[in-house]
Amino acid sequence: MQKHDLPPAVVGGMLLPLPEPLSHDWMALHRAIEFAAVTYQGCVDKAGEPILWHALRVGISLLPDIDAAVVGILHDVWEENPDLDRDRLADALNGDHGLDIDILELTRQPGEPYPDYIRRVARRPRARLVKIADLRDNLDPKRLARAVAAGANQEEMYRLQGRYITALTTLGWKSVDNSPSTNGREEKG
Repeated sequence: MQKHDLPPAVVGGMLLPLPEPLSHDWMALHRAIEFAAVTYQGCVDKAGEPILWHALRVGISLLPDIDAAVVGILHDVWEENPDLDRDRLADALNGDHGLDIDILELTRQPGEPYPDYIRRVARRPRARLVKIADLRDNLDPKRLARAVAAGANQEEMYRLQGRYITALTTLGWKSVDNSPSTNGREEKG
């Protein structure tokens, strides 16, 4: 066992040692990934792929901002598990109430019109960054093609694309080229 009594990370079936001693940032990421792996278990996207993969891509795209990466990894926990115990999430976030609020802000409420939801998210800077990263991942052409190949309605996917592009504009992001170099933070224009 490591100094903090955490097991080494398992990535792609390989055991990787965690840094010794674990910094606060490494601990936060480790807890978020571990919590996400359990919480998203069995949840899949329109392509039939684990939601965990999407959540990890969103989180990783926000590094080196650790707090944003943690929120990115956990941004869909309420959507995928509406009965989630809030205390469990608070434990995973090490009691950081600000991160908890960002995750709640990223959860669309029942009956909430999508444009209202996006405007609400836009008012919290970290939630805004995470939502931009989320939408950019959702707009990945390869991901969309896999969803259609798995049986998602192509017209519905085009409709969602338009909605996501409009949301990015509302969030103040001026480019939808989805290039990794912008990392969801820089605006082109």
